[in-house]
Amino acid sequence: MHFIHITEFVGWKEETILEYLHVNADETAFDITIPKSSRLFFSDYNDIAIDYLRAAYIGQELSKLTDAFTYTPIDPQTNEHISFVIHNVNLEQLAETLSKIAHGFGTGDGEDAISFNEEVAHFLDQVLENNIAPACPYFIDIYNEFISDIFGADEDEDLDL
Repeated sequence: MHFIHITEFVGWKEETILEYLHVNADETAFDITIPKSSRLFFSDYNDIAIDYLRAAYIGQELSKLTDAFTYTPIDPQTNEHISFVIHNVNLEQLAETLSKIAHGFGTGDGEDAISFNEEVAHFLDQVLENNIAPACPYFIDIYNEFISDIFGADEDEDLDL
């Protein structure tokens, strides 16, 4: 299994990621890890909700690449990173997806961050309207738990992703 921490690819172009995958990934399985910056009792509920919403979106994008997808449900009380495992993927599609995800973990400003946040918001709309089934329902449940604690019954509030 080849291990990838997504922040390693921040600032990389898709072509560079593809080159890296061709050179370094002789495996057919990938364990892709993303950071989780929030922690229950140490973070704002909004930050926890956003961490889990982003994780749900990233899981959704990675699940599109393969029929062999798993993820690790991480408790909000821990400071562990979130891990996704995918098998037998097309490296070109994986490079494109990793590039898109890595841009979301970039500097936090600019067009890439705005585009990533818009995609996450669109994903949430699709889930709330029952247009798609989330690949990581646990993450959506955690998001809903912490958003409800913030907004009560009104989950349609605009969030600063």
